[in-house]
Amino acid sequence: MKISDKKVYWFALVNVKNQVVEELNLPEVFKDFHRDILAIINATPRNQIIISKIEDLKPIKKRQTENACLIGDAAHAATPNLGQGACQAIEDAYVLGRCLDTETDMQTVFKNYEQLRLKKALSIVKISWQIGKLAQINNSVGVWFRNNLLKYTPEFVNRNQMKMIFNIDL
Repeated sequence: MKISDKKVYWFALVNVKNQVVEELNLPEVFKDFHRDILAIINATPRNQIIISKIEDLKPIKKRQTENACLIGDAAHAATPNLGQGACQAIEDAYVLGRCLDTETDMQTVFKNYEQLRLKKALSIVKISWQIGKLAQINNSVGVWFRNNLLKYTPEFVNRNQMKMIFNIDL
């Protein structure tokens, strides 16, 4: 993703078992990818590359109690496949702020916030997880099926998913 004229942000996922992830040789792992991918990896200083495992957390349904309320990843950590982590945290803060506009009792504010955000946040977490599972398929039949499924997905399905992601219900 382009951040500025001179900066990009990238991430890559690798299926590994019984291997120390910090010891991965990324140019070797991605040697069969397009040369632009290798150029980006090779142009990135090693001290700018963060290699870690992705840990999946089960979604929680209750995000508030009395005088405490969780937002962002604390409330709904998602795998990075949709790039929605920070976006959903900002949306949480926006919705929480809007709830504060109409109510002064914090318990009511937190309950209203949770009611407004729960369904969408859980959907984002679920879709991101499903995309990650699809992306990490290793067997040739599964890869063929996934690639064709994605290639022939009707445009309205993608449009509906984008509407769900970008719509804020208040």
